[in-house]
This record gives sequence, structure tokens and C-alpha cells, in this order.
Amino acid sequence: FQDAGALGFHLSTTAAGHFPSLLAVAVPGPFLFCGTVPAELQQAALGMGLDATFAPRLFGFARLPQSEAVA
Repeated sequence: FQDAGALGFHLSTTAAGHFPSLLAVAVPGPFLFCGTVPAELQQAALGMGLDATFAPRLFGFARLPQSEAVA
């Protein structure tokens, strides 16, 4: 997606239409979003009924540089 607004729009429209059938066969666990999460994505996650927690970077998590990521 080009930006957070486009992803948020997709999650709250197209993807959201698939969630009722997915929730009929699976119950998602909690989602912990670490770092800065744009408002559009927060609204989309909560709008889909996800048990979402949004933690700022100060919470203690940081994304590893790609060179340090475990495959």
C-alpha cells in the first residue's frame, strides 16, 4: 500500500467484508502494535473487532534493522 491511509481504507472496507466469515471459524488473539501506528490503522483494527493494544516506541520495543532480523 502506498501509505497508512490507503491501508486503513482497505482494512475498513474490502478486508472488513471478509472478517465475519473468518471469525466464524477462528478467534484471533490479542494484537500488540508497537511503535507509531497512524490513526487510520488504529480505527481499522478496532473497527474489525480486533483486541488491539497500541504501544508507543517508549514502551520498550523497537524494530530490528533488516540485517539483524531472524529469518
